[in-house]
Amino acid sequence: MRSMVQMDVWVMLELLVLESQILVQHHPVCGVPQTPSSTTLWSTGLSHSSHAPANCGHVGHATAPGFQNPSPAPPPRYAAPYVVQYPGGTIRWSSGLCHCCDDPANFLITCVCPCITFGQIAEIVSKGSSNCAVSGTIYTVLCFIGLPCLYSCVYRSRLRAQYDLEESPCVDCLVHFFCEACSLCQEYRELKSRGFDMGIGWEANADRQRRGITVPPAVAQGMNR
Repeated sequence: MRSMVQMDVWVMLELLVLESQILVQHHPVCGVPQTPSSTTLWSTGLSHSSHAPANCGHVGHATAPGFQNPSPAPPPRYAAPYVVQYPGGTIRWSSGLCHCCDDPANFLITCVCPCITFGQIAEIVSKGSSNCAVSGTIYTVLCFIGLPCLYSCVYRSRLRAQYDLEESPCVDCLVHFFCEACSLCQEYRELKSRGFDMGIGWEANADRQRRGITVPPAVAQGMNR
């Protein structure tokens, strides 16, 4: 009888050791594999993630059946500061189309003899390739047939291209067709505001700039559109 009792004690001890080993194997610690078993405490309906943790020491979290572990939310991305730029990236004119009274003398000359104002504009815009007298003569001839705007609108487009000016208030040919005198005055004031002396021609202005006497002022960035 004593031998049988001793045998039963040894069997119970072996079972306890075996059960403790199984429990250690199921403990979710980094580096210890997890094997499912129906004879352990982990069979209560809760399941651990089957993936090993990324960092040593991290303990997995139990989730309800049928649901996945929530992934951490990605960090917010902050956009870099930006500068608002208007379509076209053009620059406003230094004066409006109808601001002819800003330069009364030029307005009077343009109304009486627009060929003078146009000749001065054409010489500066073409950088001396078109003489003031020649351009003014061609403009006068076109005045007799009533279509000087077809010639003058070309120089308005060239002026806008040189200084990235906006096409305002409408396309160049329509501006010159409906408001020939106002458009010439606006172009004259624009060149004058950029440091050109309209009465001395291109060569004299270029010579002054080379000697540093006059430099066309830079347009402020706040005027960008």
